[in-house]
Amino acid sequence: MMDGRAARIACRHGKITGTTAGLAPGYVQGNLVILPREDAADFMRFAQANPKPCPIIGVSDVGNPNIPALGADLDIRTDIPGYRVWRDGECVAETGDVSEFWRDDL
Repeated sequence: MMDGRAARIACRHGKITGTTAGLAPGYVQGNLVILPREDAADFMRFAQANPKPCPIIGVSDVGNPNIPALGADLDIRTDIPGYRVWRDGECVAETGDVSEFWRDDL
C-alpha cells in the first residue's frame, strides 16, 4: 500500500504498468480525459449532467499538465500507468507517457 503521490511517482517511472485499483487506499482513483480546448466545455456539460458515471474530480488550465488541487508534483502526461490516444475515433497509440502528444490547447 502507498499514498497517492507515491503511486503517481511509481507510474511516472514505469514501476506500475497495470491497474491502480486498491493501490492507495483512502485516495480517489478515476479515469482521465484530455481534450482540446474547443471540446472541453461540451464534455464538461456532459459530465456535469452525468455525475455518477462521469464525476469531475479535477480540471487543469488549458496547456497545463498539472492539477494542483489534486496534488503537488502531479503531471497528467506521465502519472498514469497507461494511456490510449484517440484521433478521429481511432486509437492511434497506447503508451505510458503522452508527453510527445501534448499540445498547448490541451
